[in-house]
Amino acid sequence: MTIDPVPDAGAAPGSQFPLAEIRRRLTFVDLVRGSRLWWLTLACLVVALLVAWRATRPTGATLLIHFPDGHGLRVGDAMRHRGIEVGTVDEVDLAPDLSGVDVTVVLSPAAEVLARADSQFWIVRPRVSLEGVSGLETAIGAKYIAVRARPIQPDPPAANSRALPVHRQTNSARKVSR
Repeated sequence: MTIDPVPDAGAAPGSQFPLAEIRRRLTFVDLVRGSRLWWLTLACLVVALLVAWRATRPTGATLLIHFPDGHGLRVGDAMRHRGIEVGTVDEVDLAPDLSGVDVTVVLSPAAEVLARADSQFWIVRPRVSLEGVSGLETAIGAKYIAVRARPIQPDPPAANSRALPVHRQTNSARKVSR
């Protein structure tokens, strides 16, 4: 009894060897063109990169400020010095002993000089008194923390220094008469 070999399904007639089927190899461009899900993947990658970039941006000092009352302060509200935004409220929590509110503020890198022991902080809110009206912008808009710091005194020049002292000009109002 002899066993006759059975040719493969892909073999040429009268041959015992299969024929090769030639297929074009898919490239990345073919995959992108062929499926719309690649565009979604690309959009997710862009969002992930933006989130990572935002998380690694340089931030300044972090302050923990204790206030007796919160006055409606929320996360994301601003901290301002002389009308310029210098920080952002990061957390608003009750003090552990329930004596007030602890507010965590992240300063911008340029405003780190405000993180000093002699700085004064308060929550700006609308006030009406005999002295006048103040803080009206917070009646409709968001509250904010204001900060006041004493000017930094420059170091006195060294005894052997030939540098001349710098005099600052003040922007005081002048009365002009005609």
